[in-house]
Amino acid sequence: MSLLKKEETEKNTYKIEFSVEKDVFAAAIDRAYRKNVNKMNVPGFRKGKVSRSVLERMYGKGLF
Repeated sequence: MSLLKKEETEKNTYKIEFSVEKDVFAAAIDRAYRKNVNKMNVPGFRKGKVSRSVLERMYGKGLF
């Protein structure tokens, strides 16, 4: 991860812009899925057994 730009908008408030490598981001998304899949309850699936693609179709790509 690298910081691209940082600007102070107000006192103690900043706007930052950074970049993350694609493989690092994908690994973090996968960890978030594995951590939270046991809490998901989707009709037609046993608790914790729903696939990531089904969850993303139901709730959107930004879920994790």
